[in-house]
Amino acid sequence: MRFLFMILMCLAVITVSAQKGKITGTISDEITGESLIQATVVFQQSGESPQGVLTDFDGRFSIELDYGTYTMKISYVGYEPIEREVVLNRPKLDLNVKLETIML
Repeated sequence: MRFLFMILMCLAVITVSAQKGKITGTISDEITGESLIQATVVFQQSGESPQGVLTDFDGRFSIELDYGTYTMKISYVGYEPIEREVVLNRPKLDLNVKLETIML
């Protein structure tokens, strides 16, 4: 009985640690609200390899990641890059970000 309980507990821990969620969102210009096509959106956990996507024609992005805390970096030519901490702890997280232009 004890052995069965230990196996069930191990399976529960593995299941919780392997949960994935989806981060979606839109990247746009802060002033005009226009979507930014092909903006780079990169997520990285401490000690792990970065994972990233590019925004589509409507400035939207979507990526599936394991639950956890990530550093999100967004960049686009002519705009100030953004770096934020993001906690993914549910099946879907929606992030909408507005970037500021860089004055040359």
